[in-house]
Amino acid sequence: MKLLLENLEFQMLSTQSYGYAPPGSPGKPDTFGNVVTAIARSPLLPGSYQGGNTLAATCRKPEQTADTFGARTRAAHFRHEQRELIDALEQWRGKHPALAPGKSEKLNLDALNGPVLVLSPHPDDEIIGCGGTLISLIERGIEVTILQLTDGGTSIGLRGHSEEEKRTVRFVEARTVADLLGAKELITWPIPGEELSNAPEVVADMEKVLDRIRPEWIFCPFINDPHPDHYVANTLLADALGRRSSGAHPSSILWYQVWSLVPSNVYVPVDAAMEQKFHLLMQYETGMKPVDYIRFCKDLHAYDARQHQCGATFAESFLQVDTPSFLALTAQQVEQA
Repeated sequence: MKLLLENLEFQMLSTQSYGYAPPGSPGKPDTFGNVVTAIARSPLLPGSYQGGNTLAATCRKPEQTADTFGARTRAAHFRHEQRELIDALEQWRGKHPALAPGKSEKLNLDALNGPVLVLSPHPDDEIIGCGGTLISLIERGIEVTILQLTDGGTSIGLRGHSEEEKRTVRFVEARTVADLLGAKELITWPIPGEELSNAPEVVADMEKVLDRIRPEWIFCPFINDPHPDHYVANTLLADALGRRSSGAHPSSILWYQVWSLVPSNVYVPVDAAMEQKFHLLMQYETGMKPVDYIRFCKDLHAYDARQHQCGATFAESFLQVDTPSFLALTAQQVEQA
């Protein structure tokens, strides 16, 4: 019953189990304003109708703003349409009990003083996963460098295009986005999509980027993302960081979401940035041809906001870890692969 009430957007205030009780149907809820007390009885054993447990729950229905119903619908749509992503997250959590769900916190953007590096395996990943957060950071005067790790030329949106167009068109889009965003620098690596590797020369290039920018925060797709380029972005970064002294390490790695959910411990409300985020996504015409990323982000960020119960309509979620934890978790993922 608790799961049912939570899925109906009630906030649980208290529960009380009364143990064994005669069978019966759920009791009629008593309502006092927006506080509801509900009683339900469940069978003691599957298929048993001799008795069961009685659970009383007191819960509150949050007051709704004008957009609450739309956000609730989008969050429910995400739960229904992206069940595989949710299940994959739970499976990952099962392998990493130390990262069991806990209370998430609002990411303190004002505490950041140094530069930010964003690893984007393909042009548009940086906006999908953390575009709203980047907008807020740049508004605060933080220097943001975006590193496009591949040309993204394997996109379905480029089928039938020439090899030259596949190598260049998405970088042209990325330049437009970086300029509109206000990024300090855009770096593009001429590596074909789905061919990213942690070959020695690529690791050396990553080291050069780290040495020059010396980022305080690094944004990277989550290690459990099924896309091979997203996965290799992590092993590539890990190899480069592993060669550096601990004094040169970033204070935080922030794993962001594209094709996998993160076991988030921090979030950023992005209501004020959503319109600009969608405008930036529209510049990625190639990626938007086969996938409506605006709808995807609306659903994802509405889902995230409700998971965090942060009072916002939309939120971007991250798993924030220090460098030693990033290296350890990445090594563990490699071993399990």
